[in-house]
Amino acid sequence: YLLTIVILFIIGRRNKWREMRLKIPLLGVTTSLMLFGMSLPLGFIPFHVNLATFAGILLGPGLGFIASFISVFFLSLIGHGGITMVGINSLTVGIEAVAAGFLSVRLARYFRKHFRFSVALTTVISLVLSIGFIVAVIVLSTVYNVGEAFQLQTGLELTSVGLRNFLIIIFVIALVGISIETLITIWVINFIKSVRPDILER
Repeated sequence: YLLTIVILFIIGRRNKWREMRLKIPLLGVTTSLMLFGMSLPLGFIPFHVNLATFAGILLGPGLGFIASFISVFFLSLIGHGGITMVGINSLTVGIEAVAAGFLSVRLARYFRKHFRFSVALTTVISLVLSIGFIVAVIVLSTVYNVGEAFQLQTGLELTSVGLRNFLIIIFVIALVGISIETLITIWVINFIKSVRPDILER
């Protein structure tokens, strides 16, 4: 919670209020899409298409993190994740948005003639960072015997399986989840680029 609050405070200080105010409608729409994606599990795997990378690409790292926090907070009010998990879940989802916000601009410039590839690469890297963070937290929390408090979005407990099997399960889940979210993000961003390319300009 403390780290999340500090990050939100820094974002508020670094972003000019006037510029943020102009993007509030876009922030609202993006947050709504994230809420929709997060509330619909894929069913066959414990993975949610949270669209955080989409938020980061569209809004930038700062507002992308804010959108992640708002989405996680509202979902916690209806029992998705729980109010005590808002801080850690905001960091987990926010990592995707922040990474995507920074990477999208740089990769789009580097791969100017391959826009879809730059979006795909941005999404994959951002999701890998986020999943890596989840795995690290679960492993560390198990070492310090607080595993139940850090099950996060995976629904897995490291104590119930060996470390090797746990990593294999995570790899398979991540591979499927990343593939699905990458395809969705490419489609949505490419659609926005075709109808309102000015929205993507930062």
